[in-house]
Amino acid sequence: MNGKCRFRMIIFLMTIPLFIYVAALSQEESKTPAPTPTKKVVTISNEKEEVKPSPPPPSAPGALQTPASKTIPLSGSVEMSGGKILKCESGWAFFVKPGDIVKLLVEQSEKPSGETEIEVSPLPDASGIYLMKQGRALRWEVSGGAIQKFLPGGVIWKAPNAPGSQKISVYVTEETSCSSIAPEQKTMRDLNLAGTFVFHLLVIYPFDREGSGVIEGYPIGLYPNEKAENVREPVLSHRDAYSPPQYFIKVTPENASAPISKHFTLGNFSPASEKGKVHFIALNPSLVQRLEDLISALQEKGVKVTTLTILRGFMTPNQVELLRRKGLDIAQFTRTIYGDSAIFIIDENNDGIMDDLTGDGKVDQEDFEVIAGIMTRLEDGTKLFGGLGFSKNFKDPGYMDTPNIQIDTRGWRTRWTEE
Repeated sequence: MNGKCRFRMIIFLMTIPLFIYVAALSQEESKTPAPTPTKKVVTISNEKEEVKPSPPPPSAPGALQTPASKTIPLSGSVEMSGGKILKCESGWAFFVKPGDIVKLLVEQSEKPSGETEIEVSPLPDASGIYLMKQGRALRWEVSGGAIQKFLPGGVIWKAPNAPGSQKISVYVTEETSCSSIAPEQKTMRDLNLAGTFVFHLLVIYPFDREGSGVIEGYPIGLYPNEKAENVREPVLSHRDAYSPPQYFIKVTPENASAPISKHFTLGNFSPASEKGKVHFIALNPSLVQRLEDLISALQEKGVKVTTLTILRGFMTPNQVELLRRKGLDIAQFTRTIYGDSAIFIIDENNDGIMDDLTGDGKVDQEDFEVIAGIMTRLEDGTKLFGGLGFSKNFKDPGYMDTPNIQIDTRGWRTRWTEE
């Protein structure tokens, strides 16, 4: 072996341990998993490479909370047959004839908003502006009768032919829809009850004067004959005003507390002996309106009055006859039996005695003149005339003896004083 071959053999023998070492090292490193490289976003800044960590994936926005609907104040109106429109509050009762066509309307004091941008409390990486759409609807529920037509904010309702109490409920619902503008376009809807309104429609009972004088077993009695030859004034000149009422209203313990105006309930005009019982009364709406007008006029004059205490509203001919038998002097054609008359006092201290309106320490003709002056102006303005009287005494079971005022809407003006 020459010298050149000997040199190559030595180099080969010296590299064997190095190959073994490298192989062993590679085998050791293969046991440790290689780390996952971090994803990077590269941007150029000042001509130098700058490395920034990538942002976390966007988080879903938190659940949207639609604004809670507040109660919306509502007012109502009833347009009766004949075109008369009566404003009302929720729960008021109205008298309708069987088969009457009535328009019922509900007015909202707040108009619904169309589209509004609202702020919420989102997660840090969610959009903070959302689009809100609102819309309102009226849901009508009737206990009887039939809705014939839907109107903007109202209905046309036909009363049933059968007399009785009907309840019409109006529910104002508000639907709110919220959507995020970006980035996820989430949408949620929420249906809220925004307000309620109730109408009570009392379908009145026809009365047959030629019949037995009974309605559903309840004794009304027989009315005096206004067409008799021996009747005297004022019946002689106003026979139509002394015809028996054509309709009666059924009063029950359930509907007696129903408001029929701002200051009066249905039960306010019931006889004292019938409180808490099922009974029938006649009641002319013109009387209720006249009493309301009187309260307003007294308040404008500075008289302290929050309501009128009615001592005697309607009485049937049977009930009047019972009082006569107890010694009360009641006229045969008393307006009490026609449903357009009331005997009342102003009693702010609730002692059962008529208040002193003039402040002179006594209740007398001077107090009556305060009311008489107001009543004359009301009659002249409305052209609805009636009777007005003053009495020093009141004799009726269940009430104290007190000076009192009697009012009616008979159709012509008359005044009297009973000392």
